[in-house]
Amino acid sequence: MITIQSSDLTENQLAEIALAIQNRWGVAAFVKMHEIAVVDDDEDFPLEGPGKDSDENFEKGFKIIMERLKMDGAFVLEKVGRSKFRLLLVDHESLPTWLEETAKPKKLPDGVYECPHCGKWFDDELLLSMHTKLHYII
Repeated sequence: MITIQSSDLTENQLAEIALAIQNRWGVAAFVKMHEIAVVDDDEDFPLEGPGKDSDENFEKGFKIIMERLKMDGAFVLEKVGRSKFRLLLVDHESLPTWLEETAKPKKLPDGVYECPHCGKWFDDELLLSMHTKLHYII
């Protein structure tokens, strides 16, 4: 499992990044407590596999994600452990506009409950409660 921590981003903003990670590598990525947890049980994921320069592959791939999200000028990815990274804000002036849009919580329709970790919608509080427990297990 890989974790990407950031105290400079909201959970909604981290969810956008987690979605980009899912789309790029086809792995599960969850947001919990100001970090993204990436479950890398697939052999094709860049941190696994024999003969791969795994750290470099993940960092290169994440750099491409940051470029596509227009975050590369504002943030830098710093390695803090074997599979732990920190996303640091280095330039407030070059923040992309989508970060401002996702910083504020959106108004939900009546009768819809949203997971604060990943943004998934549920029809009732019981389903949301069961789903939310999954974030703390992983």
